[in-house]
Amino acid sequence: MKHLTSWSVFEKFDEIPGTGSLPEKLSAMGLEGLELFTLFEPIDLAYYKVPGITSVHLPYAIDWNSAWEGRRYGE
Repeated sequence: MKHLTSWSVFEKFDEIPGTGSLPEKLSAMGLEGLELFTLFEPIDLAYYKVPGITSVHLPYAIDWNSAWEGRRYGE
């Protein structure tokens, strides 16, 4: 299991505290990567092929429970 933290596409990488490259900053905090949180709009190319982004949290409907129960969203 990897230790990740979520990072939004609305935040800049230079806002992550610490010095050095992104992987060095994450390592200093005991993290192995970022889970990039996106929304429905296309993301900026600046987020592509960034060392340290380990996974992407795909957008979803707020009412995820309806999918779990087999209902249509909004019913």
